[in-house]
Amino acid sequence: MDKASLLQQLHDIHLPQPISFWPLAPGWYVLAAIIAIVALLMSFGIYYFYRSFKRRRKVLFELRRLQENATNKISAEIVAELSSLLKRVAMFRYPSEFIAGISGKEWLDFLNGKTKNNDFSYEEGMLLVTVAYQPAKDVDLEKLFIIVRCWIKRNL
Repeated sequence: MDKASLLQQLHDIHLPQPISFWPLAPGWYVLAAIIAIVALLMSFGIYYFYRSFKRRRKVLFELRRLQENATNKISAEIVAELSSLLKRVAMFRYPSEFIAGISGKEWLDFLNGKTKNNDFSYEEGMLLVTVAYQPAKDVDLEKLFIIVRCWIKRNL
């Protein structure tokens, strides 16, 4: 046998069928499920963050409005509105059955217990419970607004 006859007996190379994309391997299904779960959890987290950020922004806007109107009102009214704002925030954040019934020193102790420092034990913080029983006088509310703003930021 010569070389020419041997070459004529050769056939073309047959390539295997290309690998199909479908059906997917089981690992891809697991990966898709993990991605779906992570996306769902992230969307819930973003929604929760958006709602809490919106609520916090709304409360701080109301506090800023009170601070801007503080020069037009008697201090007792402003302090009562500040206390009401703090109580609404506290009732939202903590069990409302407990918050609704406390007042006076217990209220200040609660507010102090939710922060690292005892700002509501000093003169400016004590205004929340004492100004209603004092004769009408103008007091410096700037420090009280700072204390209230810090408390709201820490608890919302």
